Amino acid sequence: MSEPRYDILFAGEILAGNHRDTVAENLARLFKATPETVARLMDGGTHVLKRGTDRETALKYESAMQRAGARAILREVAAESAPTPPPPQTPAPAPMPADPAPARTAGPDATGLSLAPPGSEVLAPHERRSVDAVVVDTSGIALASVFAAPSGTDRPPPPAAPDTSHISIAAPGADLLEGHHAPAPPPPPDTAALSLAAPGARLAPQEERPPIALPDPQDITLAPPGALLEELKPERKPLNPDTSGISLLPAGG
Repeated sequence: MSEPRYDILFAGEILAGNHRDTVAENLARLFKATPETVARLMDGGTHVLKRGTDRETALKYESAMQRAGARAILREVAAESAPTPPPPQTPAPAPMPADPAPARTAGPDATGLSLAPPGSEVLAPHERRSVDAVVVDTSGIALASVFAAPSGTDRPPPPAAPDTSHISIAAPGADLLEGHHAPAPPPPPDTAALSLAAPGARLAPQEERPPIALPDPQDITLAPPGALLEELKPERKPLNPDTSGISLLPAGG
């Protein structure tokens, strides 16, 4: 059974933390391609960089493009005994299911790209960051157990065991609060002089109320049946007040 083969594709995806122009320069240096060819690779479409490679070569492409700041897409294809790359005029392979953009070949310039030798510097000299190594003298540092006493100090002796010879255990049921009891509760009240009243007896003395004076009905008469009660009211003369000393002022006066 032959080992699986892979197509290497690039959809213009830039890894986080990288600038597009810097990635374009890195890819041009990596593939030894012109800026125009790299611009076509980064136009947003999915381009086939290499077809039918083995797994080791595909991983090298992926690692090199990651160092350049771009993400390569490895797509496994059906294994064949002798894979033959298609000619440039053949139709492009079917697009990947997870990529909405149709896959297309990049033309003769894209298929002619190659990887730089292993260990090659991808970044230009002015893009590299030089870091000076710091030499730290650790000859005077030693590791010790967390349970060991600090060097140069004496561990204090453990404390002596307490004297328990004067301590005893009380017998079961003994009064542990002897001499420290709470005061006795007061005796219940004496109810010998109290008695109950008979059922229905009045518990409070009856108050004497003065008699109510009744009106004398001899001066009261009844109107005949059907009489108008308004006519029985005493006649009242209207009041005619004297207004001779009242005068009206003109408005606004």
